[in-house]
Amino acid sequence: MKQAEHMFEEIEAWYDQNPAASFEEIEKRARQARRKMMGESLGVVINGRDVGKTEEAPKCDQCRDAKRVSTQKDIWIRRGNRVGTSLLHL
Repeated sequence: MKQAEHMFEEIEAWYDQNPAASFEEIEKRARQARRKMMGESLGVVINGRDVGKTEEAPKCDQCRDAKRVSTQKDIWIRRGNRVGTSLLHL
């Protein structure tokens, strides 16, 4: 909300300096300000979203030590006309 208020204040200040501006000029200025505000707002939404990542490894529920991730996965490998599988340790 504060960004919208700031945008309107900027438009009003611009209009005070340009009282002879046509409707088209005011509309153009408002569109530019809106684009800037929306870009800033979306940046806050996107960058401020919790995506579940943490700097620390998750803790074991029983002993509270850091968990170690150990995963194995079969992957298909194609080399020329040959196809095979390999076990990938993640």
